[in-house]
Amino acid sequence: AGWGVHLEGGAGGHVDRHGPVDAAQTAQRAEVWACVQALHLAGGCVEAVTDSRFVSRGVAALRGGASPADWAHADLWEAIAPHCRSG
Repeated sequence: AGWGVHLEGGAGGHVDRHGPVDAAQTAQRAEVWACVQALHLAGGCVEAVTDSRFVSRGVAALRGGASPADWAHADLWEAIAPHCRSG
């Protein structure tokens, strides 16, 4: 499975990145990995647009305070979680 990210804005215009998924090769992991990569490439907060119900529901749950410890691909969700919670 592979992931892809398109970031718009900033002085550089836009950035496109893609690559293979680490660990389990599933579509769901690829979708979550793309979110992790977008956060990394943007250096923090992003407004994400996705067609993945898995990702949109996961982000909504994190924003509501859920803990991803027992979720599928919890390692990736844990990397996203701090960006979904207000301090």
